[in-house]
Amino acid sequence: MKLLNLGCGSRYRRDWTNVDFQSYSSHVLSWNLKNGIPFDDGIFDLVYHSHVLEHFQKSEAKPFLSECCRVLKPNGVLRVVVPDLEEIVSSYLSVLSKLRNGEESLEPCYDWLMLEMFDQTTRNSSGGEMLRHLLQESIPNIQYVLERGGKEMIDIVNSKKSYFHDSLKEMEHFNLVSLLRKIRFVVKNPKEIKRFLIKLILGQEYEAWEIGKFRLSGEVHQWMYDEFSLGRLLSQSGFDQIKRVSPFDSSLSEWQNYNLDIECDEKGEIAVYKPNSLIMEGLKS
Repeated sequence: MKLLNLGCGSRYRRDWTNVDFQSYSSHVLSWNLKNGIPFDDGIFDLVYHSHVLEHFQKSEAKPFLSECCRVLKPNGVLRVVVPDLEEIVSSYLSVLSKLRNGEESLEPCYDWLMLEMFDQTTRNSSGGEMLRHLLQESIPNIQYVLERGGKEMIDIVNSKKSYFHDSLKEMEHFNLVSLLRKIRFVVKNPKEIKRFLIKLILGQEYEAWEIGKFRLSGEVHQWMYDEFSLGRLLSQSGFDQIKRVSPFDSSLSEWQNYNLDIECDEKGEIAVYKPNSLIMEGLKS
């Protein structure tokens, strides 16, 4: 079996072929997937990507999925995981209806759902309003957020809060010595020198340059999908026998052995890595 994981991040298997825009492991190939998939025709039994497609612009989605089809063997499986637009909208409408009927305790849930719908498409800095929400000392709807975000959200809350507090601690102990260290870092770091020069040249336009640079970085969501739109797109890209599946099921009989959509939580129980996702599969025609 030859298995391909695209846009894998840190969730990869050494017995697979793994590709991402940036690689931090010798087991992951660094490649810009907007330039196609760097493999020959018809060599993989399964192509998998999770929460990747929504980062492509709408016009880029079909060419990317067609590339997935190209590198698959006949009757090979494509498995796509994306945020589920229908589920987010349904949850939003349900909470909104209850708020209108006087259930004021659901207001923090409403605020989080608004972030889910809009922040990842509109943010102009890394993490956006979601990160600011998660960095609060006390998150009023923490259980709801963790239930919707799953293991990934738990990891973000733990790691980002630790990083945030470390940064605050460093600022509290700021002095001339730390300032000199920062200056030495800037002088020795070409990227920081470049940033300084660009800011000097652009002046007041520097903020617009920073926002534009971030918006093109790949973090923001460029489009959203529901079961109908994703199924139609898969059909247009060369797939048939298209169906929605659970995190535990697949046309590939060995799928349960790989634990890419699921993992064990702190209690040793099986948990879905990204709840409220839409997972669909199609076979190469």
